[in-house]
Amino acid sequence: MPTPFDPLAWLASKSTEAFLDPAGQVRLRFGQFVHKEDRARIRRVIERWYLPVLRLQLDVEPGTRPRSVYQLLASGKLKIVEGRYREVEKKGWGQFSDI
Repeated sequence: MPTPFDPLAWLASKSTEAFLDPAGQVRLRFGQFVHKEDRARIRRVIERWYLPVLRLQLDVEPGTRPRSVYQLLASGKLKIVEGRYREVEKKGWGQFSDI
């Protein structure tokens, strides 16, 4: 069984940090040696596929480490359906929204 993709771990491997600004939007902070072309590619991947997952991971109390994808799966906030992440809606179990 393949391991779930963790956007925060992938960003860290690309010398990039993600954080939530005061308005709750995901922002990226790139390392000094990340090329412009790589920055544009990283932004496209995150915006297209993983922005909602990153919001869930980063939505923690100040001073607390972000959640891993494993923690989100274990707590029932995320499900994997047909190979894609789906956020479990707060209305009740069994209701999904595409991510």
